Amino acid sequence: MAKYEWVRTALAIDQTGSITAGAEARSISQPAASQQLAALEAALGQQLFARHRGGVSPTTFGARFLRQVSGPFEQIAWLLDGLDAGAVQPADPPIVIGCSPEWFERTFLPLMSQAVTSDLPTLQARFGSESELLDDLSGGSVDLAVTARRGGSSRVKVLPVGAKRYVLVASSVLAPEAVPVDIPALAQWIRRTPWVGFSEELPVTRRFWREVTGSTQPTELVLVAPDLRVVANAVERGLGASLLPSHVCDAALAEGRLQEVCPVADLVPNEPWFLSVQPQALDRRPVAAIVDLLTGSVNR
Repeated sequence: MAKYEWVRTALAIDQTGSITAGAEARSISQPAASQQLAALEAALGQQLFARHRGGVSPTTFGARFLRQVSGPFEQIAWLLDGLDAGAVQPADPPIVIGCSPEWFERTFLPLMSQAVTSDLPTLQARFGSESELLDDLSGGSVDLAVTARRGGSSRVKVLPVGAKRYVLVASSVLAPEAVPVDIPALAQWIRRTPWVGFSEELPVTRRFWREVTGSTQPTELVLVAPDLRVVANAVERGLGASLLPSHVCDAALAEGRLQEVCPVADLVPNEPWFLSVQPQALDRRPVAAIVDLLTGSVNR
């Protein structure tokens, strides 16, 4: 049980930002919290936190370790709370699904609304980069992960759940009067049009620019925002054009708030979506229900 207490203390320190506040949250003394943290770091052979004047912050190793253990510990705490309250047979803990916030909002929520509510378990969304989500899946803090990358471990079961289609979009103010008829015409329009991006390092967008203009940089990058919904909103407001996954902008295209500049399927092939899950998790009925919901949507 000692190591269990060490991890609980480390999680409290991470949540509060200091050893003193973490000790208070655990109802133990500050020296006791320091000793438990030191014992855990010695057992791991790695430093979990960097100390500074304002408190502590996780090291790179610490952030990864704490992210992997936080989910299982939350489930254990939830179970123990239920037992303390006198529950003889606690219900299943929430199913944690890792994905992007855009995919969850624009793709998964509509599927949930069409499903029979009683067939679905309580869900908890976990957002992060694809690398983080697949690490969390391997560490057990995520039950399922939906990414454009296959799960890294050979033990992970990977199922296709659709494809990511890219669309070149602009507002009516910036869209060309006529659809560009060839690559030179498209390149000319792109060179004189400002751009809004999710990141400056996106390989798909860079390949598109290179194929069209011969350059991996836009002429004028006016906004970089790490949320595709924000990017789509900025394009609607006329700040610039962008290359967006269709699930982010289909509604705006249908309502006329965005315009597709021209088809780009030949330049930007579709990318598959993958559902990654540990095989043993499929034995749990709630996890199997989510898998059925997602894989069934591919054939609808």
